[in-house]
Amino acid sequence: MILPWLFRFPEVVMARKRRRRRAPPEHPEPSWDALHPTLDLHGETAEGARRRALQWLRDRQRDGERVVRIITGRGRHSPGPPVLRAEIADLLDSLRGSLVEAADPERSGGAFRVELRRAAPAA
Repeated sequence: MILPWLFRFPEVVMARKRRRRRAPPEHPEPSWDALHPTLDLHGETAEGARRRALQWLRDRQRDGERVVRIITGRGRHSPGPPVLRAEIADLLDSLRGSLVEAADPERSGGAFRVELRRAAPAA
């Protein structure tokens, strides 16, 4: 039997309800930025992003890093077509074999996971 006074105080009813917990996703996307150095190029011009990314990649290779992440964003807030993503993809393709071992776009579409080649030993 439900007591009639209970309807006058909805906060009492709400306090008794249990909230269901959401189940964690089965296959969460790995958080590369937590494990690998990350360069965020949001807000850069195409030329500035290219210059900055090239220098940053060289510095990370010199530091002995093997895997890095470059965030370009998806270009949804650009006035025209996305610029940074294509510019950085072109840069990574041109560096493949010399500085870059492999570069793969992330599933989110706004970043690249880059594997760097080992730095040549100093003579």
